[in-house]
Amino acid sequence: MKIYTISSLPIDEVMRDLAAAFEVDFKKERDEYCISLPDHIGSGIIKGIKINDGFGLIQYACTFNERTEIHFTVNNVHPLKFIYVIEGILEHRLTNEKTVHKIESFMNAIVASSDHNGHIIYFEKDLRTRIFSLEINRKKFKEANDYDLSEMNTKVRDLFDDVGASKSFYYKGDYSLTMADVFQSVENYKNDNFLYQIFIKSIAYKTFVLQLEQYMDDLKSPTKQKVLRKSELMEIKKASGFITENIVTYGGIADLEKITSLNPLKLQKGFQYCYGKSIHQFVIEERLNLAKILLLENEESISEIVYKIGLTSKSYFSRIFKEQYGVVPSHFRRNIKNKID
Repeated sequence: MKIYTISSLPIDEVMRDLAAAFEVDFKKERDEYCISLPDHIGSGIIKGIKINDGFGLIQYACTFNERTEIHFTVNNVHPLKFIYVIEGILEHRLTNEKTVHKIESFMNAIVASSDHNGHIIYFEKDLRTRIFSLEINRKKFKEANDYDLSEMNTKVRDLFDDVGASKSFYYKGDYSLTMADVFQSVENYKNDNFLYQIFIKSIAYKTFVLQLEQYMDDLKSPTKQKVLRKSELMEIKKASGFITENIVTYGGIADLEKITSLNPLKLQKGFQYCYGKSIHQFVIEERLNLAKILLLENEESISEIVYKIGLTSKSYFSRIFKEQYGVVPSHFRRNIKNKID
């Protein structure tokens, strides 16, 4: 195991000390610092960006040749951290505690140490790990922003009011699909350095807002939560597959609640995110797609086809079919077959 100790703040000094620990030079462009890992340590990069209003950002996209610990131990109040694991696994613990928290892909943590205690993060050997860590100096944040927190959730208000770090805080969850899109936008951004600086600062603020929304959503009962997590995406795929395979007997959203862990709010959000349509619209299109196949592949009557796609009204079927394809089912069958003949 390799251990590196960093005893500095803020971000610019942290990056300088990391570079010195790795025995490499760092690159600096405006407020962004970049370290490329040397071959004997691993591969990849670590970026640090100093942002106004007490914000900073550290991005890790690297693979270490051996299990590696980075100890952040400066004798001062450490920043509040919003940590997101985009790829790989990160382990984390506070220097004054024994509990090690494992943060896996698509998970995030909000972490604050007490007093002058620091943080230790662990990287697995030969595992590519991508991490997005938003660092918030709560004292500077409050001095720079005259926000009224009186209407905020009590836990959130207490967390940001604790500028002297009188107590520790730890929360872990699965980050949202919206947050996943934010991280993907960072990966895809290709503009020049000046615009990138503005872009990445906007990302820091957006991450801040989305994380607080997600945390407050997590405090609600499961039936009232609205924020759809990245980890729940497979549940949406499972629901859509169930509809397709059971289109004749599908009875409504209650069926999807039974086979997934999602409430109706999350199911509807998930279908909008994945397919750009409501569950009802998805069901209608699946039924109409099956109806097209049946109209072309056999000689069954329209009434029989209506039954086979899970509907009971021939007139309703004709209406929605015409709305979708511009002709009623009988004309569709006749026109297509005439073209084939």
